[in-house]
Amino acid sequence: MSNGSSHSDAGSGARTGAGGTGGVSSGGSSTATGGTASGGTASGGTSEVDASRDAGTPIADAAPDANSPSTDASDGGRRGRYLWQLSYDQSFAAHVAIDSKGAAIVSGTFFDTKDISLGAFSLKSHGSADVMLSRVLANGAVDWARGYGGTAEDYPVTFTLDGDDRIFLTGLYNGTGNIGGPDFPAFAGNPGRYDVYVAGLAANGDYRWDKTINTDAEAFGASVALDGSGDALVAGSFLGTAKIGGVSHASAGGWDAFVARYDEPDGTLGAATVFGGAGDDKASVALYTGSDVVVIGTFSGAVTFPTTPMATTLTSAGGTDVFVARVSTSGVMSRVVAFGGSGDEVIAQAHLDGAGNVVLAGSFDSPTLSVLGGKALSSAGGDDFFVAKLSPSLAHVWSTRFGGDADDLVRDLAVMPDGSLAPANLEIGSRSETGPSTRRARPTRARPARSTSSSRSSTRTATRSGPSRPAVLRQTAVSASRSTLPARSI
Repeated sequence: MSNGSSHSDAGSGARTGAGGTGGVSSGGSSTATGGTASGGTASGGTSEVDASRDAGTPIADAAPDANSPSTDASDGGRRGRYLWQLSYDQSFAAHVAIDSKGAAIVSGTFFDTKDISLGAFSLKSHGSADVMLSRVLANGAVDWARGYGGTAEDYPVTFTLDGDDRIFLTGLYNGTGNIGGPDFPAFAGNPGRYDVYVAGLAANGDYRWDKTINTDAEAFGASVALDGSGDALVAGSFLGTAKIGGVSHASAGGWDAFVARYDEPDGTLGAATVFGGAGDDKASVALYTGSDVVVIGTFSGAVTFPTTPMATTLTSAGGTDVFVARVSTSGVMSRVVAFGGSGDEVIAQAHLDGAGNVVLAGSFDSPTLSVLGGKALSSAGGDDFFVAKLSPSLAHVWSTRFGGDADDLVRDLAVMPDGSLAPANLEIGSRSETGPSTRRARPTRARPARSTSSSRSSTRTATRSGPSRPAVLRQTAVSASRSTLPARSI
């Protein structure tokens, strides 16, 4: 990262999650205080929707949700017992994080086709797609809900919480967006694409600050983490020329990767670095270790990574390979490693375990894949997925694969307190006699796709069918000491 400033590397108290933002205001900025709800009935908040775009409007005399929390203790408190559920009508939930009081902060997207109701709150879209944030108490009641967005499209990508439950998020927008403060700069990139925003919000969703990464093509903010000083570390990628903190960076070819640090209390850019070659190179995950940042992504072709004291040039073995780098909070890259096969590898998710090891999950369509000299993982057909553990020095500890003869994907991965792993939201495909895989269809509403690897071969195009919503088909927890785990594809 250039323009690095003096920076503390004290331990971080952040809790990670993911979710979104957006922001909208017509004719200027707006701030608001959200209301609260108890048992599904509004007990506070504002009713001036147009004067307070990002605060949900309480619905008078709202009845408790029919799916109220279960009080049946007859199962003796077994894990996995149904407690409650909450419906977000005609919208997409993006991510969730648990705050310090055990409430869930939920992000998602809603559209101009219909106002949505969250518990006792009503949200009205002011563009074709807006961002929603809500806080759901441990008993399923919605404490507050807010909508943000401009006159066009605003989407959440991911967020994290600090020790005071303040929200740090990144997302995408086109047109002119707003997150409760000044309007974002007007999008001037490729039609139908997006620029990146980064925002700091209060624990109740109030605006504190925002910054944007603007391009003449498009950009994608993929990950946000907090360092020991509580500053936001954002990883992503861009096409064309991107302006980060007022400094222009030109892509070396296709997509280039970036990592940027936005400092408290106002989001001033503290440091930024970009890297890439002639192909597509993307940063997907940033993890703060307590002293530096582990950045994980994909690259294609030859890339010269700006390691010190000497740059490191790596060349992908096939389509897109995976890189894992260590970068200081001031943007100095000290080490980078990479792995891949003859096809494409894609990173889905990564976390640090209690010992500082890096646990990462992703998919591959190479016939075989070896993770940094580990045992060869042989594909059973289509996309298979892998989970691997790397030491703090980025050396291979173990790796494993999962998959059948079609496309098998997992969307998320959690590290449990005891060190076991819980891959989640798997999509298990089935191959027809003619070859293409069949998977449950995603909703047909247009959404920005996560920036991932280059397109797959047309001979492996999936034919999707089934219900028009994503489905969680399987979740499992396995000991992290054994090489028997799957992973997710983005």
